[in-house]
Amino acid sequence: VYFHERLSEEIARAKRHNQVLSLIIFDLDRFKVINDNLGHPIGDGIIYQLAQLIRNSVRQCDVVARYGGDEFTIILPETGKEAARTLAEWLRAKVEEYPFRAIPISEISVGDQEAQDNRIVRLTITLGLATYPEHQETRDGIIMAADIALCRAKHVARNSVGVYEPNTAGGEH
Repeated sequence: VYFHERLSEEIARAKRHNQVLSLIIFDLDRFKVINDNLGHPIGDGIIYQLAQLIRNSVRQCDVVARYGGDEFTIILPETGKEAARTLAEWLRAKVEEYPFRAIPISEISVGDQEAQDNRIVRLTITLGLATYPEHQETRDGIIMAADIALCRAKHVARNSVGVYEPNTAGGEH
């Protein structure tokens, strides 16, 4: 609900001030394997670390929200397609190199930051992005466009960035 409300507000603001806005949707590649092998408490700890990394990597005016189990969104006010693509590529590389610690979420919340048995988990993310008003002009439209870009990027290669491109053959498939 929070994400949808904020996206609606940011689109209205962009429309009012004749500004652009970009939306990134990303998810963790093959996260089910981490949950299956290390357990859900450690998976939740990794999700928490990822959220902190992303929040600390974007501007204060950007809105980071969890969108699903291992899916996140970033609303980028006053950010066009190329700047959003540059940020997405930078975030992709930052996540790929970051040493996530295999710590259960319960231990992170009490401040214990030592990885169990010094286990480090490496992650990759795949990102899709769309820009208002270039790609879509409604909240649901921009979400759909960014999600299509994400799905297309995952189909081509995980650990990549996809930018929404309208299907010129007529209709989305």
